[in-house]
Amino acid sequence: MRNRLLVVFALLGVCAVVTPAFAVPSLGVASSTRIYAYTGTIPTGTYLDELSDVLIPATGDTEGFIVGPSGSSLIVFTDYDPSSSDLYLLAATGGANGPMTFDGSGMAFDAGNAFVDSPNGGYTNKPYYYSLLPKVGWTSDKLENKDYYFYTGVITYSGTWVPGNYFFSARDISTAAGLQYNGNNFSPKTSSSGGNGGAPEPASMALLGLGLAGLVGLKRRKA
Repeated sequence: MRNRLLVVFALLGVCAVVTPAFAVPSLGVASSTRIYAYTGTIPTGTYLDELSDVLIPATGDTEGFIVGPSGSSLIVFTDYDPSSSDLYLLAATGGANGPMTFDGSGMAFDAGNAFVDSPNGGYTNKPYYYSLLPKVGWTSDKLENKDYYFYTGVITYSGTWVPGNYFFSARDISTAAGLQYNGNNFSPKTSSSGGNGGAPEPASMALLGLGLAGLVGLKRRKA
């Protein structure tokens, strides 16, 4: 009977840390906090292994990297060649948190939604702050065995970053005026939790501890 209980604890611990992997997006915005807020099951995979150190449950329905305080950094990553693509960093705050800068340059404010046009998909919480990213200054590396480009810059903003506000990146798919993008050319949101993130999920850590203790107990029992 003791052995069975230990097996249950061990399996619970495994369930807390082993979940299906998911593919890295073509565009994304990570943060220097290296904290990822998830919804549903705990995600794993090369994408997060490379860009995050801590996973926490999201406080809302937005899954993504936790935005750090003003003065911290954001990392835009993409598999589009930035030298031949118009890539933008955008902040959806409903008009709050301005003025805002990225990499030392002011982010423009689209108060009337005239600049951003996404007829085939997009995010709410408009209007947006936005910045056209440089075509140089990117580094390159592989994510999931695919070539990716990375641009890191300091983000500054006023006030407190709150749940529901987020950064994302988009690729302009048209030569028409303004930014036009669709579901294949914009990134997941960065954050649902806002601020400086938090501690790893207590329940997952407790289950992991039980799992490890169970495995140790089984080994001792068999010895």
